[in-house]
Amino acid sequence: MPDRAQHVAVISGLSGAGKTATSKLFEDLGYTVVDNLPAELVPGLAELVASEPGRFERVAIVLDVRSGDPRVALGAVLGALEGRGIAPQVFFLEARDDVLIRRFSETRHRHPLEGRAGIAASIVEERRILEEVREQADVIIDTSDLSGRQLRERIFAALGASE
Repeated sequence: MPDRAQHVAVISGLSGAGKTATSKLFEDLGYTVVDNLPAELVPGLAELVASEPGRFERVAIVLDVRSGDPRVALGAVLGALEGRGIAPQVFFLEARDDVLIRRFSETRHRHPLEGRAGIAASIVEERRILEEVREQADVIIDTSDLSGRQLRERIFAALGASE
């Protein structure tokens, strides 16, 4: 098997937009997936990944509002990796508000920011919090109308893989 360059993907986006499904796709591709890591631990993870490229050849790190401030976490991971010569590929997943509301209703999960204001207000707040992360993304995928297969095809295309 020929040597492949180390690849780190950062997966972020709105709650309910498909980060879990995307992380499972990365697992299927042989990536080590780290999800819901507190922002304070992200720099240490980035240093570990950069210092052991053979062990961590393919890594996907999921950053979202559950981790604390995603802007700070993204800045920390980008800084730690880029400082060691690794340019991660940032994926941002989003969907229309009506789709996100329907998905939360169907799964009966609570939005991580949901409080007294309700789900719609929580989505608006999350979009605001993640705006800078979205602006730094290499790949933005709107999952509103995508099937699981179409999502997989978009991820593969972004990675330069072929089926």
